[in-house]
Amino acid sequence: MSLPSRGETKTVGLLTRGAPLRERLFPLFYALILPAYLLFFFWVEKTVPLTGYWSSYLPIDGKIPFLEGFVVFYYLWYVMLGLTGFYLLFFDGRGFARYMIYIGVSFGLAMVICLIFPNGQDLRPDLASLGRDNVCIRLLAAIYRADTNTNVLPSVHVIGTFAVFFGVIENETLKKKKALVALTAVCAILVSLSTVFVKQHSLLDLLVAVPYSVLLYLFFYKALFRNRK
Repeated sequence: MSLPSRGETKTVGLLTRGAPLRERLFPLFYALILPAYLLFFFWVEKTVPLTGYWSSYLPIDGKIPFLEGFVVFYYLWYVMLGLTGFYLLFFDGRGFARYMIYIGVSFGLAMVICLIFPNGQDLRPDLASLGRDNVCIRLLAAIYRADTNTNVLPSVHVIGTFAVFFGVIENETLKKKKALVALTAVCAILVSLSTVFVKQHSLLDLLVAVPYSVLLYLFFYKALFRNRK
């Protein structure tokens, strides 16, 4: 199944009226990338040891405060990924295909890096000893239980925010909505910052994820996808 080219005058999504059923269902093929990645992620989580890893750390990490309120933005990541994906799936099949390929490769390659170079972070506070209990602490505790402190470099959370932003600015309709583009950029920044404020990542993980994401964007969106006929 070939990827739709840039030369096409009309992109087809699941809700495109009048388009042949085969064309409307085309994007669903790329939706399979998500479960494939999740299987790989959980396998890596079980494979990389919980001890003896290289610790991701910068001296400034010790000066960054723990702010549990930023867990709201940490969870916002899932909403952003989902909303962007569903919009593209429904209205821009070509954009959805490219969005999912970018996510699959960027997330998957990050896990390969963690397999080759086992890493983790030792920044998480003992939530029970903080002396306070609130909704944010409970939400963060759920994250700590579900996600180990390994496989942090580069930060997939940060990479995902870039995936959302690129998905928006590469869509012919969404990129014209300047307020939406600006809101997406602000949310992406807040989500990225949340990774260090809730102590899920070292600042190093964020700083590595930024050029990593941009380089993959240039390769896929500005080179490979642009030249696909």
